[in-house]
Amino acid sequence: MKKVSFLSFLIADSSFEGVETWLLEKPDIFRRVVTLNPLMIMKGAGLEDWLSKADLVVPDGVGVCMALAKQEGRGVTPIAGVELVQALIAKKCTCYLVGARPGVVALAAKKIGDQILGFTDGFQDQTDWDGIIQDIKKKRPEFIFVGMGFPIQEKFIQSCKQSLDFGTAIGVGGSIDILAGRVERAPKWVCFMRVEWLYRAIVEPRRFKEFWALFHFYRRYC
Repeated sequence: MKKVSFLSFLIADSSFEGVETWLLEKPDIFRRVVTLNPLMIMKGAGLEDWLSKADLVVPDGVGVCMALAKQEGRGVTPIAGVELVQALIAKKCTCYLVGARPGVVALAAKKIGDQILGFTDGFQDQTDWDGIIQDIKKKRPEFIFVGMGFPIQEKFIQSCKQSLDFGTAIGVGGSIDILAGRVERAPKWVCFMRVEWLYRAIVEPRRFKEFWALFHFYRRYC
């Protein structure tokens, strides 16, 4: 798959279908996918090297794509993590959900059905992670969707890599809430206009402080 360099990252320069095809190859190794957004770049959390060495980094959102166009002169297709999750579920891939609140992740699992081999909420103490990973190891899902928020979800995936030799782990942020129907995606026209970040600022004012980091990202790179 063709990739383009930005900061320390090699970002997929592919169509959505190309990324989906790569995911469906399912080799007999553990793989991890980073759905990179501006907040992850700005926060860093000491995980920059770990993030940059993922098996696949996709540009989740218009911000990273705008920065690539400005800094590298390359236009790439934004690939939303939640859309990847929905596509893989539609393909009947087996999955394990980690994240969201207890009732929310249970509702998401119920809505998806039998292809969910296991699930747990995202409020587990780190001392409980080994038990979760052992359950994943026993169930052997094709995909592990980790929606614990950055940087916790990446630290959980780090722990998975130490123990698993199969499956693809994807950090999916708030996607489990969307799968459960508790949070709606922005309207299609908002996504088309590429102002989903502004929509989120209006409908979820508790996240407003995150938009200072977005402001600094756009000022520095776009």
